[in-house]
Amino acid sequence: MPVSRGAILLIAAKRQDAIASAMAQHDYDTDMAAKAEIERLTKINEQQLVPGPARTEGWSEFPDRGLRPSPGEALVKGNFA
Repeated sequence: MPVSRGAILLIAAKRQDAIASAMAQHDYDTDMAAKAEIERLTKINEQQLVPGPARTEGWSEFPDRGLRPSPGEALVKGNFA
């Protein structure tokens, strides 16, 4: 029994719709993940830009050693630690 040309075109169109739908969903998921990452990085950036007491009193923050006087402040205050 031969398949009509219209049925073949309909099947092909449905397949294309399914592919387009899957691609659109993937794009949306990627956009939402990127938005969340941008918001996370923006929050970190804002926290780094806010001057804290350590930065306003001449102290520097070293991740491996904690808070230490900045080089100029160490000489002025006599702190050589």
